[in-house]
Amino acid sequence: MAVAAESIGWSSKTLNFDGNLPDMLVKFDQAIAEKPTAIWVQAFPAAGMQKQLDAAKNAGIVVGMTSVADEPTSVPGFAAVSNGPVTAEEIGELQANLVMRDSKCTANVAMFTLPFPIIEATDNAFTSTLKEKCPDCKVSTTLVQPQDLGTPKTASAIVSKLQSDPTVKYAYTVIGNVANGVAPALRQAGLKDIKIFGNTPDADSIASLRDGTNAWWVNQNPTLQAWGLIDSVLRAIDSGAPHPDGGHYPLAVLTPENVPDGTGVPALPTDYQAEFEALWGVS
Repeated sequence: MAVAAESIGWSSKTLNFDGNLPDMLVKFDQAIAEKPTAIWVQAFPAAGMQKQLDAAKNAGIVVGMTSVADEPTSVPGFAAVSNGPVTAEEIGELQANLVMRDSKCTANVAMFTLPFPIIEATDNAFTSTLKEKCPDCKVSTTLVQPQDLGTPKTASAIVSKLQSDPTVKYAYTVIGNVANGVAPALRQAGLKDIKIFGNTPDADSIASLRDGTNAWWVNQNPTLQAWGLIDSVLRAIDSGAPHPDGGHYPLAVLTPENVPDGTGVPALPTDYQAEFEALWGVS
């Protein structure tokens, strides 16, 4: 995001918080006090920070959010959303189509999800698309607690679920962190025919594509998300009207056959920076 801001001649500053809402609100208040042109917020729903959004509006500050299910309301104030509810639904529909194609409409899917509104929007689109288009497909849902991410509890819960129903052959892990450690845990448990897939892969997810232990991932590179968020804020400022998520996010379906070489999560299209700069009229 700092690089994207620099490309349009802006300076930027990062305020880190401890991952909890109270500390985020303290940092939000600090950001407002510094009177910036814009403030960006990642993944926290607007309802939890309404006081701060009102204060930003009164101070003439534009607020942009990404990875939320909310709709923006005013310029200044909560003005822009990218990677929001429309994109979330597109991802769910895309994943349903991929499962139907791969299984020839016979899939039994175990979905392992998280309690966030934006993820729930994707989950609902996935299940409703399967229900509408594939009557023979089945979906069950297991909720993963955020505090269990990155611990053996998540992989253990996934293994237990899959062992309980041998007809499940697809494990839908809604973000990369949920899938961490799952492939080796399945092998250790003797479950060798489960196809692991998901959204927003991390470096471990991409490595599991490269070694063939995951089936596919719908890629949302975090760098590309940052540029998209700045684009949405610029659109709100330029038009003077709230800019909601319009969808059409550049989603790449990565498989063991097409995943790029190297390390880390690829940003696709690779020329995204030049495309944004051309759109913004900067050089």
